[in-house]
Amino acid sequence: MKYIFLIALCAMIFSSVYLIRSGKLSRKALPFYAGFVPAAILGIADLFGALGHSPFHKSFMLMGAVTVLLILLHIKKWNDADAKVYRRISKAVLAVMVIELTLFQVPALPTNFLSKYKTTVLHLSQADIKGDSYDSIDQKGHVTIHGSNSVTFEFNNIGVPVGSVKTEAEFNGRTEYMDVWLDIQDETVSTIRDNIATGRIVRDVPSSDYIHCSMSGKVGRMSIELKCPKDQDSVVIKNIMVNEPVPFHVSFIRFLIIAGLAVLTIAVAGLSHFQRTVEDGKRLFKLCVTETTVVSLALAVLMAMAIAPDGGIKRFFKTPIGDQMTQQLVESFENGRLDIDARVSDSLLKLENPYQWDARDGITYEWDHLFYDGKYYSYYGIAPVILLYLPFHKLTGSFMTQNSAILVFTIIGLIFLSMAYYTFIKRFFSRIPVGCAVCAHIIMVLSCGIWFNLCQPIFYEAAIGSGFAAMTAAVYFLLSSGVFGKEKLSLPRTALSSLFFGIAAMSRPTLAVYAISAYIIYALNIKNADLKSDGSKDKKRRVKYALCGALPLAVLGLTQMAYNYARFGSPLDFGIQYSLTINDFTHSEFHLSFVFIGFYYYLIAPPMLKSTYPFIVNDLDLFGANGYYYHCPETAAGVMFLAPPAIGYLFTRKALRLLPDRRTRIRAILGAGVPFVLMPLIIIASIWESGYAVRYIADFAWEMLFGALCILFFLYDKYKNEIVRKLFKIFMALSTAVAVIVNVPMVYGVMCPRDGRPVLSELFSNVFAFWK
Repeated sequence: MKYIFLIALCAMIFSSVYLIRSGKLSRKALPFYAGFVPAAILGIADLFGALGHSPFHKSFMLMGAVTVLLILLHIKKWNDADAKVYRRISKAVLAVMVIELTLFQVPALPTNFLSKYKTTVLHLSQADIKGDSYDSIDQKGHVTIHGSNSVTFEFNNIGVPVGSVKTEAEFNGRTEYMDVWLDIQDETVSTIRDNIATGRIVRDVPSSDYIHCSMSGKVGRMSIELKCPKDQDSVVIKNIMVNEPVPFHVSFIRFLIIAGLAVLTIAVAGLSHFQRTVEDGKRLFKLCVTETTVVSLALAVLMAMAIAPDGGIKRFFKTPIGDQMTQQLVESFENGRLDIDARVSDSLLKLENPYQWDARDGITYEWDHLFYDGKYYSYYGIAPVILLYLPFHKLTGSFMTQNSAILVFTIIGLIFLSMAYYTFIKRFFSRIPVGCAVCAHIIMVLSCGIWFNLCQPIFYEAAIGSGFAAMTAAVYFLLSSGVFGKEKLSLPRTALSSLFFGIAAMSRPTLAVYAISAYIIYALNIKNADLKSDGSKDKKRRVKYALCGALPLAVLGLTQMAYNYARFGSPLDFGIQYSLTINDFTHSEFHLSFVFIGFYYYLIAPPMLKSTYPFIVNDLDLFGANGYYYHCPETAAGVMFLAPPAIGYLFTRKALRLLPDRRTRIRAILGAGVPFVLMPLIIIASIWESGYAVRYIADFAWEMLFGALCILFFLYDKYKNEIVRKLFKIFMALSTAVAVIVNVPMVYGVMCPRDGRPVLSELFSNVFAFWK
């Protein structure tokens, strides 16, 4: 089969190169296309499972799919400019296929193509088995290991080169995985080398059975240590084999991602449809934004379902027991109470300082609740409780799960974010190329931060998710109301934007700073409010506009202040200092170094590549702050790397100098600089006390990207140099690739911890870690 693979691959490459160079299909060149025939036939056979047991399974399927794609790209007659672009696209697709079938299969090449590696079965009866947690060899020659104690199989005098070790195992009960360590002695040493190779065999992931080895000469001794994670785990070891050909791990997902990013870069830089301005290509731009939004919503649903508890769709939406937002606050409001009806232990009441974490050791209490005047309260915003959790409980009699609630907030937020972005481009930057606008939208959806909340569905993330949904809606209605424009301002949309700014603040108090920005923007545009649709002016509309902008937000703000006053005796006291959490906020002091740590990791911290899952990481360091600073285990890269166009802020001075006068500069600073720069920085500075958590990124990331895009798109419109414009298009396309490469592993790593979700983490490793 290996020779068939090599012949089919070489023949297809030859035919593809000829087709690409000729630029179109030609009857006269049919003999040169003969290489497509075996690729197509073998691809069909592979598709229908005829090659399912071959190490090259899926390889022929990929060759067949690429063959069809290349032929389709060259059937149509393109204009000269687009013909060159499509030839580049064809070359990129072919190159990615070759890389997928060669470089990305390096672990499988030795055992499939080197004749020195002969498959050898190591019979368990010949092994020296050590450990206390195993049963004797049964009649089938199998060994069952139990519990979390390791069991070692030691083989002597193997006498063959070893390129791979396959452990065939059958998992019992709820056992999910088993770790493997190999100690091997080859011809380079006289003693055995410890931990020369490691792996993890994961249930229902056949590729994890293989560990490829790079040994020298013949192997004499080999020790295989196996260990399950839990005491109740049980695994049947059926066979241990060396040099079993490692199957090709052809990943269509990896191929589509790499090929898709390459095609996007080429298309944005040269394809005529993407060179048109948004104004001239409205339909294409709208279609691309819609498609990106639909894909993001589908991914959100898949992510939420992937981490949902067992029990089907009903358990996904409702539960008999909730948390402090989904149940305790719901029941309190239903009973006309502001405090949470939970028993306060006498031991907690007797503490001199109940806010000290170590002082509460051994005492039963409600974690991360507010404790004030002998009662429990909740710090988290009441908007999601009133708008979602309470109505759900009234209608169903059950409590809503945070999985479903955060999914709802994410869907609403992503839809309004796309609508806000579409309106933003259509109103202010309709002269930029469609390709650049589409890239920016993809980057914004990827790096908005809500994904970190969706994959950790507890009440912390619920508050942030609710705020995200409300903020995106507020920005959409603000932009679509006619703000900064010369047309008639929409009073209903102005009122809706004010309402959602208020809901955002009532969802998450941190977002209240954006309400200040909203009032500034309303004030900046009050002179335009008297303009009617027929072009005449009506000064009464100014009063109506002022009321629409001010009242909804003011009413909700006063409601929140009254809620605060009723609980803690002060309208501006949200009660966070009374939290029963890991830190005593009543005594914690402000330290500027903690603010700088937040600025660094939220804004400019670079990602790091590691060989271990999830491969793209960022380890938090306190930089010698020498104090207690909380941070969650997961750390993401800074906004500059999650969304590379954020570097647009480096050109702020240049953009301001190109504005016509001082008044316009001031309006730009107040209308864009304050909400997109100052307020996010205030939010980052204000959460120094809570420490670092990736979930907070959703509070400011997409807002900052809006501001950076304002600068970049404004400069693009001003600069007429075609070389600069071409470089900008390439930059936007490459930024999209960077956003995918950085965001996806980081979000996936938070969603699927290696030990917590071994199957999903191993499947991701198969796609990303081609060297394994």
